[in-house]
Amino acid sequence: MKEKDVGGFEGKKAVVVGRSLVIGKPVAMMLLAQNATVTICHSKTPGLADECRSADILIADACKAGLLGANSLNPEGVVLDVGINVDESGNLCGDVRKEDVGRAKACSRPCPAASSQ
Repeated sequence: MKEKDVGGFEGKKAVVVGRSLVIGKPVAMMLLAQNATVTICHSKTPGLADECRSADILIADACKAGLLGANSLNPEGVVLDVGINVDESGNLCGDVRKEDVGRAKACSRPCPAASSQ
């Protein structure tokens, strides 16, 4: 995700779903360094859908297939799905249900392409 994709990070509300030392926490710290307001959540966060829906920038890295759907997405927000999962059919998928991503704008990137761009 590039700053131009979101119109700058400063003043934006970012929600990071995932608290790993590999992606979740480092991404949260990078966003904080750019003056975004950051909330770190996880799959057991009460009101997770509401937290995600309020985000200008949503980073999904809980590694739970299809954890986030249409009720979790801000139609004006940016979604970056870096969760890598295998669904019940054996296909790679992300944390955000891909059929619901069309609700969000800008750099909606499904896994695994998200982490390489």
